Amino acid sequence: MFIFNEYGYPNERIIGEYNIDNSNVDIGTMLLHTRNEARLGYFMPKILDFIVKGQAPPRVYASLKDQYNLYHGQEQYYGSYENKTLVPVQELNKRRKSIGLPNYGYEKWRFQKIYPEMEY
Repeated sequence: MFIFNEYGYPNERIIGEYNIDNSNVDIGTMLLHTRNEARLGYFMPKILDFIVKGQAPPRVYASLKDQYNLYHGQEQYYGSYENKTLVPVQELNKRRKSIGLPNYGYEKWRFQKIYPEMEY
């Protein structure tokens, strides 16, 4: 929490880019292991604010929300996981757009176009 309050979202601007040490900067995985109280009460609102300011990737917020929902027996809200969802694609796309995510299925389509020999 100190880093978020003191420096902002720990993105490439704060930590450095890939070219510096050949490793991607992504704290999303670490945030997926936060306690529910911290996630819902602190990290998600802060990350949403950072998204609005263009400082954090929307996929981090979507993953936090969707994982929480899945762990609590609910449907994904943004469809950020490959799990099948009963939410209509049109509704998912509306939700995704609200935080700056591309349409549902775009990431998979893009990956297949760029790497046709690999499986997504």
